[in-house]
Amino acid sequence: MSVRLITLLAVAVSFAATRADADSLSRLGLTGEIPLAEHETDRADMITAGNPGPYDANLLLVLSLFDRDPNPEELEHFEPGLREQLEAIALDEDVMCLARTRALSALGYFDDEQAFDIVVSVARDADALHRLRMSALWTLGNRFENRDGREPILEEALGEADHTLRLQAVLSLAEIDTEKAHQIIDSHRIAERHVAVRSFLRDLLEKREGASRVILPEGALRGQRVMELRPRPDLRDEAGGEIAPGKKEVR
Repeated sequence: MSVRLITLLAVAVSFAATRADADSLSRLGLTGEIPLAEHETDRADMITAGNPGPYDANLLLVLSLFDRDPNPEELEHFEPGLREQLEAIALDEDVMCLARTRALSALGYFDDEQAFDIVVSVARDADALHRLRMSALWTLGNRFENRDGREPILEEALGEADHTLRLQAVLSLAEIDTEKAHQIIDSHRIAERHVAVRSFLRDLLEKREGASRVILPEGALRGQRVMELRPRPDLRDEAGGEIAPGKKEVR
């Protein structure tokens, strides 16, 4: 086991102990700030180095250290003022990227217009860090369950040049699992050119449809679509005019 991994585990265990101490004090009716251990202070200093924001060092540890998004129960420890800190951290370019991505997804727990607008703005921001945009697209599919309007935002992302952003948009649409999301996914199969995204779209459709429907290859679907849109040569006269269906040209 590497020295770095041992250090990270030690910080995680120490943080858990700090949380336990705080909970014990709360149950006893006592309040007060639990001081950070020396190595936790060093870690927090490293995370907030050069950052003018007045963020809770323990919150930054949770957002930066754990190998998963913190759940609402874990974040309750940082109330009051949690929401304001998450918004500021998510948009602060001086904060570590991992903490920003976790803060962005945690905003989805609030499930309201203000949090939704922040996540959408990051998803649409072509100048934002790739990892932040991926987090925003993931959040649109896995949070905000009670909000309408997620599907159009994710449909926009299907036009991105980066195939990983398109794939995340498809994953999020699959999580939403509405008729509108299904229609967007089915339509995008024809347009998608990247093999990995196209393969996932096919697997997704096969899983949803089962054996009840024959899944045509994307090339066959595109061919059908082209034939639907392209004027048939045999239905045009020499002058280029349309010939009515079923009527043969007289030569």
